[in-house]
Amino acid sequence: MAYDLSIVIVNWNGRDLLPRCVETIVSSAPNLTYEIVVVDNASQDDSIAQLRSNEVAAQLIANGQLRIINNADNRGFGAANNQAFAVTDSPFVFLLNLDTEVLPGTIDTLVNKLRADPAIGACGPKILNTDGSLQI
Repeated sequence: MAYDLSIVIVNWNGRDLLPRCVETIVSSAPNLTYEIVVVDNASQDDSIAQLRSNEVAAQLIANGQLRIINNADNRGFGAANNQAFAVTDSPFVFLLNLDTEVLPGTIDTLVNKLRADPAIGACGPKILNTDGSLQI
């Protein structure tokens, strides 16, 4: 299935962060079709097993909305993102760090900005600390 948006998460030993990150994507779901592609860089903490056991993630996997690429070694952030780019044909790709919690409306705002001005090739969100203050 072709999606409007691919959300790419590179994981390395993010057992405690990855499921929460995926949950916040779903709870703040954009108003367009999307998939999540997780690229695991040879984690040693059972990150992917933890993700698969998460109820929200398991439903996404069952629906084909969550794909996992397992690397035998740590290929680094850039190479892992490139692996995800190679398996998707979405017109929009959102790179998301696994320690991120997505707030409602965030993804829609970014996609709408890109759609409104074809001269914009990339954009990023305002990043907040856990207390809501601006992260500089």
